Amino acid sequence: MHFKKTALLEKWMPLQIPSDEKLEGRYVGIEKILLKHLFQVFEKLKSCPAEDWRYLSYGPFKTYENFETLFAPFTRSHELRFKRMVSKLSTPEMNFPGGNSVGRNSAGRNSADGNLVGYCSLLNIKPKTGSIEVGHIQLMPTFQKRLEFSEAVWLLAKQIFALGYRRFEWKCDASNLRSRQAAQRFGFSYEGVFRQH
Repeated sequence: MHFKKTALLEKWMPLQIPSDEKLEGRYVGIEKILLKHLFQVFEKLKSCPAEDWRYLSYGPFKTYENFETLFAPFTRSHELRFKRMVSKLSTPEMNFPGGNSVGRNSAGRNSADGNLVGYCSLLNIKPKTGSIEVGHIQLMPTFQKRLEFSEAVWLLAKQIFALGYRRFEWKCDASNLRSRQAAQRFGFSYEGVFRQH
């Protein structure tokens, strides 16, 4: 079956894959997870309750060796681009509605000196059709419902759309209510349920 391109896509050209450049916002910094970051990430993940791993296909991790075995290859992968998010805030002076308090006195400092917010990954990168998915999201308990992750999603979307991508996707388990609510809060449009996905 042959489908004719619409006028909108007649001049469409494959896009470049997003670089691993560091993204800096006011409240958070985002950078590629490197081997040198793994132990810090593992130590921080210890604070995540078992429930926070329910919808991921891995974790929780009992030992650093188990964690490193899984994540070390991701630091070299071009298909799964794992990012760590680091807070620039330290003083709990500003409240985020429905969430935890956050600080603003230190906003704008170097994110390398901040606290780990969590990690996420860009995946299903399709430069030929212009779509990218964000997934593998894991946030530290103290950083859930705070400004940092909201800004992180905005920074990733800004980078992706600046390159000309047409779709920024968020997929989650249909029973993962927190993830579905977060996607709606960030402006993602609900498009349906994948069966046996």
